[in-house]
Amino acid sequence: MRNDCINAVAQALGRPPKAIEAQKIEQRIREQKVLLANKDRAAYLGMSEAQRLQAAAKAAAEQIKADALKKQQRIGLTILANQRLSDYFERQPGAILDSIDRVLAPRFDGQDHIQSAETKYRAVFNEYTRSLSDAIDAFGPKLLGILQNDAAMVPVFRELRGTDTGNPEAKAFAGRLRETFEAMRNRFNNNGGMIGKLEDWAHPQTHSSYLIFKAGKAEWVDFIRPLLDRSHYTREDGMRMSDSELSEFLSHAYDSIVYDGALKRTPGQSRGSAARANRGREHRQLHFAGADAYLRYHARFAEKSLMATIVGHVNQMSRDIALIETFGPNPDLMFRTFLDKAEQEAAQAGAAPERIHKQRGFAERLYDEVAGNGMQPGNETLARWASAVRSYLNVRLGSAVITSFADDATAIVTARALNMSGTDYLLGQIKALGSDEARRQARALGFGLDTALFAIDRFGQENLVNGFAAKVSGAVIRASGLSFMTEARRQGFAAMMMHQLGDMVRRYDSLEKLDGGDHSLLLAKGITDADWQIWRQAKPEEWQGTPVLTARAILNVEGDAKAIQSAADKFQGAILEEIGNAIIEPGARERAMTTGRLQPGTVLGELGRSVLQFKSFPITMMTRHWRRMLNNPGRISKAEYSAALIAGTTLMGAVGVQLNELLNGRDPLDMQQPAFWGRAALKGGSLGFYGDFLQSQASQHGTSAFAGMLGPSLGLAEELLNLSQGNIVQALQGEDTHAGAEALRMLKGITPGSSLWYAKGVMDHLIFQQVQEMVSPGYLRRMEQRAQREFKQSYWWKPGTNTPQRGPNLDRVTGQ
Repeated sequence: MRNDCINAVAQALGRPPKAIEAQKIEQRIREQKVLLANKDRAAYLGMSEAQRLQAAAKAAAEQIKADALKKQQRIGLTILANQRLSDYFERQPGAILDSIDRVLAPRFDGQDHIQSAETKYRAVFNEYTRSLSDAIDAFGPKLLGILQNDAAMVPVFRELRGTDTGNPEAKAFAGRLRETFEAMRNRFNNNGGMIGKLEDWAHPQTHSSYLIFKAGKAEWVDFIRPLLDRSHYTREDGMRMSDSELSEFLSHAYDSIVYDGALKRTPGQSRGSAARANRGREHRQLHFAGADAYLRYHARFAEKSLMATIVGHVNQMSRDIALIETFGPNPDLMFRTFLDKAEQEAAQAGAAPERIHKQRGFAERLYDEVAGNGMQPGNETLARWASAVRSYLNVRLGSAVITSFADDATAIVTARALNMSGTDYLLGQIKALGSDEARRQARALGFGLDTALFAIDRFGQENLVNGFAAKVSGAVIRASGLSFMTEARRQGFAAMMMHQLGDMVRRYDSLEKLDGGDHSLLLAKGITDADWQIWRQAKPEEWQGTPVLTARAILNVEGDAKAIQSAADKFQGAILEEIGNAIIEPGARERAMTTGRLQPGTVLGELGRSVLQFKSFPITMMTRHWRRMLNNPGRISKAEYSAALIAGTTLMGAVGVQLNELLNGRDPLDMQQPAFWGRAALKGGSLGFYGDFLQSQASQHGTSAFAGMLGPSLGLAEELLNLSQGNIVQALQGEDTHAGAEALRMLKGITPGSSLWYAKGVMDHLIFQQVQEMVSPGYLRRMEQRAQREFKQSYWWKPGTNTPQRGPNLDRVTGQ
C-alpha cells in the first residue's frame, strides 16, 4: 500500500517525494480520502478505488506543496526574528540576561527600547475588539454582571451557524465577529501560522476538561454523540462511521481533551516543543449538527458564558499573534534559545550562580504570564475553593471607589512626566463620566472597552464555585461605581494622550526634532522615525470635538501593510502602557513577581496567594512609578516626580479617609495630628487598595494587624477561630464571650453590599447596629467610647438610631 501511495503522490507532484515528505504518506492519503468523502459523499462513492487513490494523492500532493511553502516561510520568519532579537541585545547595554525580560514586558525605566510582547498583545486585543464595542451593552452581562445574558447570545450563535433568526442586531454582531475571526486567522497565518479555513467552522468552542473528567468517558461520549453532524465522520470507503466506530473515535477525543494530549506525546518531548504557529491547525474534530446542538453541549460541559467564549478566543489569538510576531513562528523555542545563550554568557562572565538562577527563573515565569500558560493546579478542588474564597472576599471592597481617588493623583503625575496637562486629563474624565456618547466613542476608538471585556473573560464563569463568587464580588465592585470610574479615567487619559501625539506629529516632521524628554520616551517604547512618518500620514479623528490621532486612522494609511500594522501597534501600545501607569493596573511583570511561582491547589501555594491578595497594587506602584522616578522621570525632575506622587496620593488618601468617616456617621478626624497623615498615606499612597483593606480589617472586622497583613482569607480564618475556640476559652475563664456580636460582625463582613459606600451607613444604623445591641447589650455605647478615646471623635449620626441627630462637625478637621 505504501509504495502505491508514494507512486500516486509522485505522479501528482511531478517528482519523487522527498524522504521527509514520504514519511506517514499512508496517513496523508487516508486523511485526504476522508476529506474527499466528507466534501461530496455521492461523488466519492461513485469512484473506483484507483480513482479514489488518485484523487487523494493529488490532494496530498497539494498539501505537501503547501507545507513546503509554509516551511520556507517559517524558516525566513525565524531567521528575521533571530536577527531582530540579536540586534536588539547587541544594542542594549549589559548582558542578555539583564535585558531578556524587557522583550516580554516593559520595565518602565526608560531603557526598554522595544515594544514588548505583552504590550503588543494588548494592542492586538484592542484592535480586534473595537468591532465589539456596540454589542457589549446589548449582548454582554446584565444585572451588574451576575447574569451572563446567554439568552441574548443564542441568536448570535445561530446567525454564526448560518441560520436567519430575523434579529438584525444579532445578524450584524455575527457579521462583525466573522470579520474579526477571519482577520485574526489571516494575520496569524501571515506570520507563520497554519490555521486552515474549515467550511463548517462558525465560532470558537469551549469545554471544561474538569467537567468532562467528572462526567466520565462513557457519559461524555453518550451525551455528545447524538449532537454531532454524522456527515463529517466518514470511513475511507466513504461510508458513515457506525455508532461503535464513532464512540471509539470520541473515546480518543476524550483522552486528548482531559489529558491535554499527554497520551499522544512522545516520552521526553516537552509540552512547548511544537511551534505555537501550529496552534489551531489540529483537526477541530467536534462537528456539531447546528447551533442548538452546540448550545446543549455548551450548557452541559462549558464553564464560560457564550460571550466569554468569544472574548476568550480573541484574547488567546491576540497572545499568539503577539508572540509569533515577537519571537517568530516557534516563540517557545526561540525564547528558550536566547535564554540558554544568556545563561551561558552570564556563566562565562563569572556571574554568581544564584543570580543567574534567579534571573532565569523570573524570565521563565514572565514568559508564561505573557503567553497565558497557567500553572496546573496540584489539587483542582482545593484550587477552585481557595480561588472562590479569595474572589468572594472582594465583597469587602464596596468603598474602594473612594480609595481610587488616588488614581487621579497618579494620572496627573504621569501626565506631567509626559508634558501633558493634568487639567486636560480631568476634563476628559468628566466628559466620559457625563456622557454615554463620549464613552461609546472612546470604546469605538479602542479605549475603555478592554476593562469590560477582561471582566467578561474573568467573571463569565458558570461553575457553582468560582462563578458564583466572581459574579457576586464583581457585582459589588460594579455597584460601587469603581468600574465606571476606572473606565472614565482610562478614557480621559487616552483622549488627552492621543490629542497630544496628534499635535506632535503635526508640528514635528521627524522624531529627532522632538524635545529630549519626549524623544527618549518614545524611543524607549521601540518607536522609530519610520513609525513617526506613518503616524504623520494618518488623518486625525475626533472625540467630543477634540482632534485625536488613533490606531484606526494609522491603519487607514496607504503603503507597506506590515510597516503600517507595526506603527499602529506601537501607537496603541504606547498609550496602553501609559494608561496602565496613570490608572495603576498590574501586568504580567507584577503577576510573575507575586503569584507566578505559587502553584494553585497546594497548601503553600494557596497560603501564598492569600498573603499576596491585593499586594499587586503596591508592587505595581514600585515597578511603575518608583522605577520611573529613579531612572527616567520624563519632563520633570526626580525631586518633582517624587514630591508630586507622594503629596498627590496622600492628599487623595486624606479625602478618602475623611469621606469614610463621614459615611460611617462620625465627625471628620483632626487633620493636624501626624497619625491622620499616616492613615492618609496608607490609604492613598503606595499600598493602594491593600491599605484600604488593612484599615477595613482593623476597624470593621476585628482581626489583628498581623492577620490583616496575611491577607483577607487568613483574616477570615482568624475570625472563625476567635468565634469558636476564642469564645470557648473565654467562657471557661468566666469572661463575657460576646459570641453573638462577633458572629454578627463576621456575617456583616461577608454580606454582599454591606460595604457599599452609599449604603453601608444606612444598613449599619437600621439593621446591623440594632441587632448588635440586641445580641450584645452595651455594644453601641462601647463603640462610641472607643471612637472618643482613640480618635477624640463624636458621632453626628449616633449608632443604633434611625436618623441623624445633627450635621457633621466640619470644624473637627482643624482640631476644634
